[in-house]
Amino acid sequence: MGTPEMIMYLAVVLLLALPVCPLALAWGRLIRMSRSSVQLGAAPTLLLVMTTSYLLLLLGLVLKNILGPDYSTRRFATIYLNLTVMLMITLWTSLKGSPLRSLLIVVSALLTALWAYLAIVSSVV
Repeated sequence: MGTPEMIMYLAVVLLLALPVCPLALAWGRLIRMSRSSVQLGAAPTLLLVMTTSYLLLLLGLVLKNILGPDYSTRRFATIYLNLTVMLMITLWTSLKGSPLRSLLIVVSALLTALWAYLAIVSSVV
């Protein structure tokens, strides 16, 4: 593997790893807030959806049939559904006030970018 390929590989791995820290921070803050009397609103549900989407994306990279076979309708439907949901969550969290607002925006925006990247790569390669 040459240097340009190695740089691209490291960039993709870094992009895939980016949501881990804000996701973990959001879960930690959510758990701490749930012990107090802070109103969490939709934050727990949104965080659960984002975590599930992220795990699906990671599993889809390792286990090919999770998202569906290459170029299949199921694969594209799964990718575009998750992309749409993450985009909607990004917009929702940016408009609504929440104690976890900044973390939710970061996580959902990163996941939107990852699903968009996967959509591009799946349709081109």
